[in-house]
Amino acid sequence: MKYVYLYKITIHKEIEILYYIGMRICKCDPYQDNYMGSPKKYKKFWDDDTYTKTKEILKIGNYNVDYDNFRDEEVELIKEAWNQYGFFEEAGKCLNAGAGKAIHPHLLSGKNSPMKRQEVKDKIMATRRAKYGETTLSEKSRNKLREYSNRPDIKEKSRLRLAKWREDNPERWEEIKKNRADKYRGENSPNKRPEVREKLSKAAKERYNGGGMDYLFSSETREKAIDSLRQTYVKNPSLRQKASVAAKERFEKDPSIKLKMSEARKKWYRDNPEKAKLKNKKSAMTRYGKSGASLENFFS
Repeated sequence: MKYVYLYKITIHKEIEILYYIGMRICKCDPYQDNYMGSPKKYKKFWDDDTYTKTKEILKIGNYNVDYDNFRDEEVELIKEAWNQYGFFEEAGKCLNAGAGKAIHPHLLSGKNSPMKRQEVKDKIMATRRAKYGETTLSEKSRNKLREYSNRPDIKEKSRLRLAKWREDNPERWEEIKKNRADKYRGENSPNKRPEVREKLSKAAKERYNGGGMDYLFSSETREKAIDSLRQTYVKNPSLRQKASVAAKERFEKDPSIKLKMSEARKKWYRDNPEKAKLKNKKSAMTRYGKSGASLENFFS
C-alpha cells in the first residue's frame, strides 16, 4: 500500500525552537519512515548537526484516495503555522517559505520582490548573451538540450501536448495558422527575400559546422532524408494513402499545379544539365536495382 501523511518537524537548539510542516509519500509504515523533511530555503538547519530534529506525524491516509485532500490541507496547515508561530524571516519560528504555490508575503517585498527578481534575471541573460551570443547557452548545454529534445519519448510527449492544446484552443490555433500564412505568403515568402535567405544560410553554416546549405542539400543528407521518409511510409501505409488522396485532391482543385511543376522541372533540367544527368542515372539505378549496373555505360 502507498501512504501519504502530513508531518511537523520540530528543531531544537538550546532555547531556540523552530518548526517545519510538510507532506510525504511512502510505501512503508509512516511511523517507520526515516524521512525528516527536505526544505530548500533553510536547508542549513538540517545540515547543522548541532540542531536536534524530531518528527510528529499529524495525519495518515491512502495515497490513491487522499493525496489531493492532503495537499490542500498542507497549505492550510502552513498558513496556520505562519499565524501561530510567525515566519522565520520576521523573527518567527516557522521555516516554511511557501505553502503550495503561495509564497510568504515577506518574500515578495524588498529585495525579493518580483520586480527585483526580474532585474536579476535580465542581468543574468545579458551576461550569458555577452558570453555565448543570442543562444545564451554554452555549446555543451546546447548539445545536451538537443539530445534531450530528440529523445523519442520527449518528442511524443511534445506532440501529444501540442495536439491537446490545439484541441482545447481551436480559435487561437486558427489565428496562429492565419498569421503564419500571412507572414510567409506571396511577397513575404523567404524564398523571395534575399536578406532572409542570407540570414538562413548563415544560421545553417553555424549549425552545421560551416557546411551550411551545402550540408543540408548534400547527397548524403538527401539520401538520409529520403530513406527516413521511405521508412515512414513503409511502416505507416495509412499515411501513404492519406498523402496520395491529399495530392489527388490538390491536383483536382488546381489542375495548373501539374503544369507548373512540369514547367519548373523542365527549366531545372535545362539550367542544370550535369546535375540532371546525375539525377537520371541515380533514378535508373534505383529503379532497376542491381541490373542497373549495366546502365553505367549508357550514362558515361
